[in-house]
Amino acid sequence: MWTPEIPAASGPKYVALAHAIAEAARSGTLLPGTRLPPRRALAARLGMNLSTVSKAYDLAAEMGIVAGEVGRGTFVRMLSVPERMPWPKSGGVDALDMSSNFPFPSASNDELRLAFETLGSLPYSADLLRYHPNSAHPSHLAGGAAWVRNLGVETAPERLLITSGAIHGVFVSLLAVARPGDLVLLEELTSPAIIGACRALGLRIGAVPLDAGGLRPDVLEAMVKRERPRALVVVPNLQNPTLTTMPVERRGQIVEIARRFSFILIEDDVYGPLLRQPDRPQPLAAMAPERTCFCTSLSKSVAPGLRIGYLLMPASLRADALNAIRVSTWMTSPLLGQIAANWILDGTAGRLCERQRAMTGRRQDIARQILGEFDIVTHDAALHLLLRLPEPWRAEQFSAHMQQQGVAVLPSSEMSADPGGRQNVVRLSLCTIDSETALQSALTVCRTVLRGG
Repeated sequence: MWTPEIPAASGPKYVALAHAIAEAARSGTLLPGTRLPPRRALAARLGMNLSTVSKAYDLAAEMGIVAGEVGRGTFVRMLSVPERMPWPKSGGVDALDMSSNFPFPSASNDELRLAFETLGSLPYSADLLRYHPNSAHPSHLAGGAAWVRNLGVETAPERLLITSGAIHGVFVSLLAVARPGDLVLLEELTSPAIIGACRALGLRIGAVPLDAGGLRPDVLEAMVKRERPRALVVVPNLQNPTLTTMPVERRGQIVEIARRFSFILIEDDVYGPLLRQPDRPQPLAAMAPERTCFCTSLSKSVAPGLRIGYLLMPASLRADALNAIRVSTWMTSPLLGQIAANWILDGTAGRLCERQRAMTGRRQDIARQILGEFDIVTHDAALHLLLRLPEPWRAEQFSAHMQQQGVAVLPSSEMSADPGGRQNVVRLSLCTIDSETALQSALTVCRTVLRGG
């Protein structure tokens, strides 16, 4: 049993013990996922009162060093997780990166060359190097409106705002809707970028539990009655990381709750374009345009480097959102906005999206062939899969072990809106690794580790 050395100090013993736990975690003496000794057993070993050890464990949890799981105990967390956004690795032992959920670049050199040639032939090409009064050129809004309409939301071009990707749209929506200290509800497992945006803005976070159909309306209603949040951020299509596509009936229930209790829905539909039309339910924004901020982009489905997204706000919030764009980035690049609009209107974006679907389908097949014996959640249109870990693995322990084998994966702690969440899963992103051969190697490492090799 791990037993810390508690130096003599003038301060409270529980503080000294909490600091000893933190130091052991930082030094690697206690690895992520390690279960701390039961409180009563450690109290007996150290000659302390049970209440002292309990206060130390609670303080370590507040410090973000450990997390308690009801009925299981207290486990060491991966340090600094809440402050780190997953990002593609480059070279070295981290080259096999399945932690960053980015798509495979699908545009060819010929398509890129033609895109830039087209820019120079436009009669208003010089305007693409100027500031624009409403942070977007009118022609770019026309392309965005076509993209949004294809996702099931009817809108006039002049109602749209252009953002630097969907997560920027979420950030702008939060900035327009909430103030520091306000409560915002998130799905209990969600994108680290959404969690990071809320924390950067000083917002309090509430976690809504998920089931097979997405976030649970019954729990949502109870939380809203009790806590009166400013907004709910929801990813209804190919939810990250669970891959749930919320049924239309449940979407209607969420809309009804939002109307009854007067809070804003922030709908992140960044993955919606990857779903083909029959598999894509009606968006929340089409059901309740007066209560919904609709965020989407081309980043996951067409070209991540474009960084072009589209934001549709309730009329009452549009001015605040436009100001938030100016505060955060002034405007997106008109050059990139023009490429995005051209590709949407001439059909290139649709073709690139279809290539992305073909790529994800092949890679999901590879993953199912290698990891099919384990409890995985997959979808042919998704950029990642979800792995539910078998006992005795804990997510952070598994992630740390995989890292030692040269493969990066994302543990549930990095995606949890609830610091004490009990989900024991990891996300394996399949498209950040360039070659299918390298992907097979990374997945094979995962299988070997799971088998105890």
